[in-house]
Formats: sequence, structure tokens, C-alpha cells
Amino acid sequence: MSDPLVGAPRVDFAASGTPIPTAGVERARRLIEHEPARPWTLATLAREAGMSRTVFAERFAAEVGLPPGHYVADCRMREAARMLEAGERSLKAIAIDVGYRSRSAFSHAYRRWSGRPPATDRAVRRARAAEDAGDGSGTRLRPGPTND
Repeated sequence: MSDPLVGAPRVDFAASGTPIPTAGVERARRLIEHEPARPWTLATLAREAGMSRTVFAERFAAEVGLPPGHYVADCRMREAARMLEAGERSLKAIAIDVGYRSRSAFSHAYRRWSGRPPATDRAVRRARAAEDAGDGSGTRLRPGPTND
């Protein structure tokens, strides 16, 4: 059986000024990033890290900069943002893929995270990507005067 963490993204802790995490915290962080949709609990993550829940929660927050639950939510939202920009998948499919049981719960969480509903954020991200590509196919979100 292959190790699911091989090839997982790595954080450059030295460049970020964040202390290098202990092996258990690093393992938990990489597991979260590899499987953001998994129903992570503090107990599960602490067990994976080989620590008590209290010690794990304290070390994770100190070393990563966010409490474990917030980090899980942030990983889910970053993955959802990537999916929104990348394709034509429905919001419900994206919600399920990042660990939410309903489109509504996902939409509320995404709006808290990004400041916009996911459908609006999808349109904004696509318009920016089209502008960045310079293909002129950017979509106007609202009718209005042009800056020509």
C-alpha cells in the first residue's frame, strides 16, 4: 500500500517565519491537505499525531497558526475555490467533494470564508482568469458603463 502523503504539498516554514512543526503536527497537517473532505475531529487528528487532544490542539495552533478546525475549514474552502474556478461542476457536487452534506451548509461556510456566495465567486474568478489570459472573453458581472 502506498503512502497517501507522498507528493502532498509542502509548506515552506522557514520562509514564512513559522517554527518548524513537530512530526506529529506535520503529519496531521498533511493528512488534512490530502483529504480535506474527511470528517476530521480533534480526537482523530490527535491520534494521527500521536498526542493527546489538548497537547495536539495547542501545538497545532502554535506551529501552524490556526486551530485545527479552522485549518480544516480553510483547506476545504481553498479546494472549493479551486474547483469553482476550474470547472462546470455543480455547487452541490463541490460541496460534497469538500466535506459538506448540503449545498446550503457549504454556501454559508464559503460566504463566511470568501465574503461572497460560491456562485458569485465562481463568476468573479472566471472573469479574472479570462482577463489574466488576455483572451477578451471576460464576463461582465453587472451591466454598466465601460472604461474604454
